[in-house]
Amino acid sequence: LSYAREHEKGRFFGIFWLIFNMGGVMGGLIAFGVNSGPADERASSVSPATYFTFCTLMVSGAIFAFIFVINSSRVVKSDGSPVPFEMTGDSKGELGEIIKLFCNRYMLLLTPLIIQSNWFYAYEFGGINGLLFDAPTRGLNSAFYWLISGISSYFVGTRFLDSESVGGRHRRAVQGLKLVSAINLGQWIYALIYQFSTGYDKGNSPDPLINYSDGGAYAGPMLLFMYCGLADSIVQTY
Repeated sequence: LSYAREHEKGRFFGIFWLIFNMGGVMGGLIAFGVNSGPADERASSVSPATYFTFCTLMVSGAIFAFIFVINSSRVVKSDGSPVPFEMTGDSKGELGEIIKLFCNRYMLLLTPLIIQSNWFYAYEFGGINGLLFDAPTRGLNSAFYWLISGISSYFVGTRFLDSESVGGRHRRAVQGLKLVSAINLGQWIYALIYQFSTGYDKGNSPDPLINYSDGGAYAGPMLLFMYCGLADSIVQTY
């Protein structure tokens, strides 16, 4: 967000989140392709080839980043002004600045939302995607999850958080919090209804695991997982 001007912060974060999530989209599609096969050969767990493929891509990405990412001192804002960087003298000073953050009233008020923005991944990927679906379907679901998350983040950032038609900065913050709360509340209501109506839980998975070709049996939990991706992006962008 240091690169963005005040009225561009939502768009810049949306672009970042969209690019960031492309790794998840590619990873999901790779897992889907590597683990797909005839119905009697479907994998219930991810194959070793998937992990080797991911490791190769990660190493390649690190090499490309080292070669092509420019030095931050050469980055300028859209109005041509340089990007300011605040430097601390040493690691002790940096640690002190971090500790000061947790004494800031506004930081403390945001802490529950910050915690919530990451703890739900264990439930979504372990209790929904990992519990209910076979390996190729988990890969396909993950690709859709991260794609929806990236697109919705860009949409919310540009059409809501940066939009002066919604109101001033304070009004956009309040309205954004209402939007975040409503969408996340809807997500958990959907999850509770599905989980209690099916009875699926740890140690009680569908048998056989759900595949993307299973029609209505696939649609319900898949839409729930997609909704989770939407809710995730709204929180992260806000």
